[in-house]
Amino acid sequence: MTAIADRPLKHFCIEDLKSADLAGITLIPQPLTLRLDFTFGTGIYDTSIEFYQLVHQVISQPVNSDSEESCFWVGNAELRQLTEDKSQILSGLSYPFQNQAGLIETGSSALFYFRLEGDICIEVVCGSYKIFQELESAVETASTPTKT
Repeated sequence: MTAIADRPLKHFCIEDLKSADLAGITLIPQPLTLRLDFTFGTGIYDTSIEFYQLVHQVISQPVNSDSEESCFWVGNAELRQLTEDKSQILSGLSYPFQNQAGLIETGSSALFYFRLEGDICIEVVCGSYKIFQELESAVETASTPTKT
């Protein structure tokens, strides 16, 4: 039996993804959401991250990639909240939306930056995210003595 936790788990660290493989990439059009599914192998809980309110997303892989594998090795992963450097990060990512003065307006809402490097590179800027982790729960069977 599995359950999905829809809150950031205290024991999960983004650094843990360095020992994972990216097993799935799903783009959901309404509302625009990106879901990344990671697997850690046998005996370790799989993890997914969903990014909401997407502002910017780039997915790249090597031009000469002949691999037809279904998983991508993860070498490095970073997830952080953008602070006063929001417009600097977005301009460095070739974010195309600028005001008439040529400046990127980021507003006062929180933005998060995610970067994954390995067999594939992914960069995401979003308004919010959730981390889901598969939990295996043991179902205990209790027997009640029957009277004869």
